[in-house]
Amino acid sequence: MKEYIPRTQDEADYLKKYDPTKYYPTPSVTADLSIYAYDRKAEKLDLLLITRGGYPYKGFRAVPGGFVNYDEPIEDAAARELLEETGLKGIDPLLFCVLSDPKRDPRQRVITPEFLALADKDELSPQAGDDAKNTSWFTVTDFTENKERFGSVLKESYSLSLRYEEETLNISAKQSTDYSKKQPVRSFSLLNDADLAFDHAEAIIKSFISLRKRLMYTDIICGALSSTFTLKEYKAVLKAAFLSEDIKPNDNFYVYGESISVLPR
Repeated sequence: MKEYIPRTQDEADYLKKYDPTKYYPTPSVTADLSIYAYDRKAEKLDLLLITRGGYPYKGFRAVPGGFVNYDEPIEDAAARELLEETGLKGIDPLLFCVLSDPKRDPRQRVITPEFLALADKDELSPQAGDDAKNTSWFTVTDFTENKERFGSVLKESYSLSLRYEEETLNISAKQSTDYSKKQPVRSFSLLNDADLAFDHAEAIIKSFISLRKRLMYTDIICGALSSTFTLKEYKAVLKAAFLSEDIKPNDNFYVYGESISVLPR
């Protein structure tokens, strides 16, 4: 990005004297990541969670992430935090939502862009570091989605179950969309947060909803399978995400019999 150059001396003086704390208290920014990995042997999707080693929420499960430095892009901060807490690198996460409730962090006002990625579990060996006490792969064991219409209002409910050894996390949420106005009005709320740190339960269930949509309409599946894969592998990933195996590859792909590729032959 090119550096901004003031057009006049008055503008240069204004920018030099500008006090960013005079009018608005400056919130902090963090970057969090929901990293999903496809387990080829089990034909399941796993989510990487850490156990926090420091306060607040010491000992609680959480997604990897942390504070953005003043001089770094948020995407770089996400990659750095993932490396520091889990030792993972070479993953290109995608922004899927922003969480910003003023009370979401007991320390201070924090705004968090949430990132999502899908990878091949065979290529990942996470190791806890920084303020992460440990890392664990939680398998997505169940997901349900229900929709009902009440006049102009669409009500949706979601439930997601994750399991690691004997530990099970059950997350549920609901969303209401009012179509009576020119612009749809949406509201989202958690029903069960599985006692996760901060509002990470919301981040996780929203990330899985986003992942399912991206599997239908984007090329995100390549992160789990590579740029060329078989129709059988494609259907297995859809099944692991609790999607219909009858969904056809979208326009990002070329299908040649039982082979699928993002690159034309």
